Amino acid sequence: MSASIATEHSVGSGQPNWLFTKLQGIEFEAAVYLGSRLLIFLVAVAVSMVTRSSLSSELSNWDGVWYLSIVHHGYPTHVPTGQSNLGFLPLYPMLIVLVSHVLFLSPLLSGLLISGVSGFIAVILAGRLAKEWWGERSGMWAVAIFSFFPGSVVFSMVYPEGITAAFGAGCLVALNRRRWILAGVCAAFAGLLEPVGLVAIPVCLLVAITAIRREGNEAVSSLQAPAISILGIGGFALFLWAWTGTPFASIDAQRSGWHQGSTPFTLIYHVLTGVATHPARFMSQHSINLDFVSGVVGAIFLILAFIVMMRRVPRPPMEVLAWVVGIGLITLWSIRTPPNARILIVVFPAIIVWARYLKGRHLVTFLSCEIALLIVMSSLTFHGHILSP
Repeated sequence: MSASIATEHSVGSGQPNWLFTKLQGIEFEAAVYLGSRLLIFLVAVAVSMVTRSSLSSELSNWDGVWYLSIVHHGYPTHVPTGQSNLGFLPLYPMLIVLVSHVLFLSPLLSGLLISGVSGFIAVILAGRLAKEWWGERSGMWAVAIFSFFPGSVVFSMVYPEGITAAFGAGCLVALNRRRWILAGVCAAFAGLLEPVGLVAIPVCLLVAITAIRREGNEAVSSLQAPAISILGIGGFALFLWAWTGTPFASIDAQRSGWHQGSTPFTLIYHVLTGVATHPARFMSQHSINLDFVSGVVGAIFLILAFIVMMRRVPRPPMEVLAWVVGIGLITLWSIRTPPNARILIVVFPAIIVWARYLKGRHLVTFLSCEIALLIVMSSLTFHGHILSP
């Protein structure tokens, strides 16, 4: 990093000194992250009191129910016609079982512990990467922006996005530092958590091909990353083949139970066809379809963030841009999984880039809007109005 960039983004340039100067490094990251988790906890308690539902049901809502069903009952031996936990990948429930046995915790508490700790790791990695790319100031602001992003509610629920983001960030760091085996291992784990985590596989391949084209035979070892990255999802496919009779059982379950599929730029198509011709996409039971609205807003946010990343100097490394583009394309093509706030938390570079782009009052306003949206969207998620936070 050049001296001019380091000077331009020194710690003292427009930051709230009462916090940024008193706390440094891990202390600052922990303080900010714990503050965001306390806010989410208070929102969950408030919603549970208003709705008279249990706090545990709020924190294990939606996909958490399916992950816990895998822990308690395992996968079925065939693909049912309706919804099934076969549509969910295995690493997160496997970790819940492991933590439950080691720490003697309930599956719910184990899932929440994994989500919270992995979310903190993701926050640390995101902040350190922003610091490496854009300087100390951007790195510290990135921690706050990422911690209070609306989708970060899943760091306090039984959801795997926190650990997916952590493994994704670990893969990108390892690729940048040419630690091919570590990159492949992180990519393999990311692909066993969520479908968007599979983007790490082509990213590893892209980096390996680029390295070989530039350096020839000296970079052949880079092929270790994509070779290892496919072992995770490949092993799960073999398990499904033996367990259910088809290696595509998870895909079949998603299609039959949730009508999941891919159509080129399906979200954009739905927007362009308009409210008048297809009102059901925008309205559900005489109310606004908040899931669809969240996906549209998320798509706009993702596109703007990518434009900002391409315009900012210095740009993030190639593998980071490939990660953002890959997940963006998957979500824009997906029929049931648009780029909502929950998915965007995995595309962390698109969030932390605003720590580099915005300055002073605009940055404070951005963070304030994030906090307000986090409160509103987490309340709606806990209350059952948004399927995908």
